[in-house]
Amino acid sequence: MTKKLLLFVDTNIFLDFYRTEGDAGLSLLRHVESVADLLIMTDQVQMEFLKNRQRVIASALANIKPPTIPAFMPSYLADSKTAAALERNIDQVKKRIRVIKDRFARILKDPSRNDPVFRSFSRIVDNSFRNFNFASPDDKKRIFDLALQRHQRGFPPRKPDTNSMGDAINWEWILDTAKLMSSDVLIVSRDGDYGLVRDNAYHLNDWLFQEFKSRVSPKKKAELTPSISAALKRLDVRVTAAEEREEQNIIVQSLGRGTRLFPPFWPVVLKRMAEKAPKTCSNLMKAGEVLYGNDRIVISFPFYDIEFLQSLDTQGTRDLFQEIFKEMDYAPLKEVSFGGIPTDMLTLRDDIIECS
Repeated sequence: MTKKLLLFVDTNIFLDFYRTEGDAGLSLLRHVESVADLLIMTDQVQMEFLKNRQRVIASALANIKPPTIPAFMPSYLADSKTAAALERNIDQVKKRIRVIKDRFARILKDPSRNDPVFRSFSRIVDNSFRNFNFASPDDKKRIFDLALQRHQRGFPPRKPDTNSMGDAINWEWILDTAKLMSSDVLIVSRDGDYGLVRDNAYHLNDWLFQEFKSRVSPKKKAELTPSISAALKRLDVRVTAAEEREEQNIIVQSLGRGTRLFPPFWPVVLKRMAEKAPKTCSNLMKAGEVLYGNDRIVISFPFYDIEFLQSLDTQGTRDLFQEIFKEMDYAPLKEVSFGGIPTDMLTLRDDIIECS
């Protein structure tokens, strides 16, 4: 029996691939295909993907709107070459948006032919290591009965505002597979049902951690991560810097700006900054949130000390960031900005590196 790490990917991770902006997102999904033979799958995940796919696509389509020119244009601007060029450019944008909307329509009408995310997900389902949908009737009844019991007793994982047993079915199937194969399991999820995200560390729910040890083996463990890139690396799959950046863009979108967030590479940045500029590193350690996406980084602090921000907001600091990102094989930063966040929105954190 296999001893290799098994993988479970929550539905929302698959749906997030509809939010990618470039080819890197799709290539990351193809990496998931390459490890489908290690993937634990349930018909619950498949159903939720198919149930919500159209909604996610429609949401993306709703955000695509053409720019507009003001109805009133001052006479001293109306005849200018700039105004005429602007109007031509907007017409071109409108034509491109019509093309995009036509493509959306084809994706919705015939996903098996026109939707690369749908096609890739279908192959992952078909080639997954152990799919609950293909379990025997006896196994399905046993798992369903266990899931019903844990749902009725309020055991995690479950959402407090729903009567769905989906998370319970997924977890019972994870336990069953891990015990059968005597394997560790890595769970990729971002919605909080399986545990806590704090200080850029990810902790499986205490009850789930204990239950896994009890029902699978004291020598085996389940782990939690929000990053499919991190999971793939654990499975010895090479992930490019571009793919990691694209996933970070998705994470920023899915978690939102109201969540205190530190990107996975932030400890590396601090370590290298400590070597180059210890005082700057000490100041950066006070950050309450770091957001990274589209080659831009926004570093926020739990106060509005203008002099403090001015000491950081310099060309010298920006040059150091560019140097560090080059060393990490990341794309050059288009923007490095600093600001403040309300103290009551800050999640306290311990220092993660010494700067001196």
